[in-house]
Amino acid sequence: METDANSLKQRARRLYEVGRLRGALGWSIPALILAALVALIVRQISIPLAIGVALYAASVGLLWWGRAPGRGVLPGLVYGLVPLGAAVIANFYGHACVGADCLRVCTLTCFGGGLVAGLLIARLSVRSPNPIVLFLSAASVALLTGVIGGACMGVYPVIGMAIAIGVAFLPVALRSRRPTS
Repeated sequence: METDANSLKQRARRLYEVGRLRGALGWSIPALILAALVALIVRQISIPLAIGVALYAASVGLLWWGRAPGRGVLPGLVYGLVPLGAAVIANFYGHACVGADCLRVCTLTCFGGGLVAGLLIARLSVRSPNPIVLFLSAASVALLTGVIGGACMGVYPVIGMAIAIGVAFLPVALRSRRPTS
């Protein structure tokens, strides 16, 4: 009798986890669609699709995990559209000239997009019961979303996005510190 109850419990748990995984696989498909659209827009296939697969895998893992990491996927994907849009725009307007000085705007626009996304995620995270975990999951998804467009221009726009999102983490870290008594 005991083994029947245990095997039934194990089977129910396995079916529950398979159902959660199926849901995560389905809800993460927009990451692949987004990567395919960016690949068509920037006319580079390999980099956006490879990063899109990584974003898909991260989204599936976080959604399957659930709790605060799972709650960070949708905001990360939505707010990650800001640095992604900045990167795609910078891809078409590669440099800016003011007088005789010309500079590449890709790193600056990706930094700005990453900062906006990071601050939006920070604003959302400080209202959460687990702000650091929510910020880290949403920020990782947002960074991967932005990198889909930024990696086509090299490593510096990606570094700019990562630094900007990291800077936006400071208010979350300071606010979530509990005073010792």
